[in-house]
Amino acid sequence: MPVHRAAGPFVAAALLLVAGLIALGGFIDLFAEPRESRRAAYAPPADDPAAGQQAFRLLAWPTPGPTPVPPPPVEPPPAADAIGDISPPPEAPESTLAPVPASEPDAPPAVEYQDYGLADAVLAAINAARAAQGIGPLSANGQLAAAAQSYAQLLTQLDTLSHDLNGGLLARLQGSGYAGGFLGEALWEGWGPYAADAVVNGWLNSPPHREILLTASYVDAGVACYVRSTDGALNTRCVLDVGG
Repeated sequence: MPVHRAAGPFVAAALLLVAGLIALGGFIDLFAEPRESRRAAYAPPADDPAAGQQAFRLLAWPTPGPTPVPPPPVEPPPAADAIGDISPPPEAPESTLAPVPASEPDAPPAVEYQDYGLADAVLAAINAARAAQGIGPLSANGQLAAAAQSYAQLLTQLDTLSHDLNGGLLARLQGSGYAGGFLGEALWEGWGPYAADAVVNGWLNSPPHREILLTASYVDAGVACYVRSTDGALNTRCVLDVGG
């Protein structure tokens, strides 16, 4: 029995504490916003098509405001208005360039010809040099002369100086019909007017050519001098073909 009497005051104190807490909770709820009204303030409207997104946004921090309304799209102006706004290009200024003068006429073409007089004078000068050495003269041969003339023209047209064109000397002279087997050839080219003595002296001052001019075994000769005149400037090629 003493036990029960001692526990009585503790039980009474506990009951009084619980009753006080209940009364305090009711007092706080009187001044606080009801729980249901707070839930309704953050709940999305039932007719909002973006309710799912707004529900998600409620979990974000800070609480977002109303969904912004995008501005209406700006339509471009009509094509006609855009074309009308383009200003016409400014007028081009008058040309200040001087008129182009007419081109001068082309220079006259080169004149080419066989200089038979020079060829005859060259043969005469060779025979004079041979006579000075006690060697018999060279006789003019038509076949060798024809071969020399065609070859001098070819050298001029190709602008070269060579013994090897058209198969070489043997093929050319045999092709002309000349039957001699002992053959030789000397070539000369000069610019400007030349006399026959200048041509022959040029050969005589060159040992290989001097031997051709002064060899007694050569008895026949064909000489040709072909000239190209370009605007008054002369270019001459002389060919000496000899045989025996």
